[in-house]
Amino acid sequence: MVVITGTAYAKSVLFSFTIDEFNDVDIEEISVVEADVLLPENDGDYELRILDSEENEIFSHDFNAYFDESNTDYYTFFRLPMYKSHAEYRIVYKNEEIQSVRLNTYLCNENDICESDDGETYILCSDECPEPVQSGGSGFEILYLLIPIIAVVIIIIFIIMKKRSSGGNAQMNTPMQ
Repeated sequence: MVVITGTAYAKSVLFSFTIDEFNDVDIEEISVVEADVLLPENDGDYELRILDSEENEIFSHDFNAYFDESNTDYYTFFRLPMYKSHAEYRIVYKNEEIQSVRLNTYLCNENDICESDDGETYILCSDECPEPVQSGGSGFEILYLLIPIIAVVIIIIFIIMKKRSSGGNAQMNTPMQ
């Protein structure tokens, strides 16, 4: 018996960069990949923050960079969770920002097509992606208005029909002269 299984991966954002011993950062790549989230060990003096368009922090992860006489540059990469509201990555060293990266520079290809599979969202690529429609609720609110109106209309129709039928019978039952 042969069993064939497939692995389904979530989308994540590949973010790779090099930091030198003076905390200068060189961004290598930012792209959407079909792979699970992968983060370096969560400790150290460095921190990667993901911010939304209003600069609220939505994710952070500590990491370390290792330098010595033979290695003055430290290369690392993250496969970060994708957020619809992510707008900026910040690299911080001991609570001081050393690099800020606006994601629209990397993820929007400006081809007038909203490619959400490639990480394009309204927040990042508003020229290409339409603004999301805000849901007005479950749709039952209109029923709460319509049911009483329909009930009143039915009652009015019933009263009119009743008056007509009783008015017609009254004329039939009166003696002819």
